[in-house]
Amino acid sequence: MAWLAGGIAASAFLVLVAGRRNFGIMAFGLAVLLLAGGFAIAQWRTTDVAAPKFSKAVNARSVEGRVVEVWEMPRGQRLLLGDLSIARVERAHTPKFVRVTTRQPNLISVGDRVRMRASLRPPSWPALP
Repeated sequence: MAWLAGGIAASAFLVLVAGRRNFGIMAFGLAVLLLAGGFAIAQWRTTDVAAPKFSKAVNARSVEGRVVEVWEMPRGQRLLLGDLSIARVERAHTPKFVRVTTRQPNLISVGDRVRMRASLRPPSWPALP
């Protein structure tokens, strides 16, 4: 699907070149070229900066990381971990951050290095407006 915007931009360029003697066709080709080109650049940038993420659940692995953020919960803490090392997961496939929940209240603070056994799931789908 990523090639679709590039294909439309290339087609619009051909329309622009073929209709260079007709101002209306040229204007239409230029407008479509700019829109499709912008969309193609946005798609490329999205895939370029995409971080690795799990496609399925990873059960009971040793996870080590530095605590980036802490949220106090009624029955523990939720931690955002960065600088990760996950057992049996290659560095290239390791996500940049993971969120884990502990049942220990007020035990961990930002900057701590933690190691735990955790089950990790892929991110949830975006909520619909």
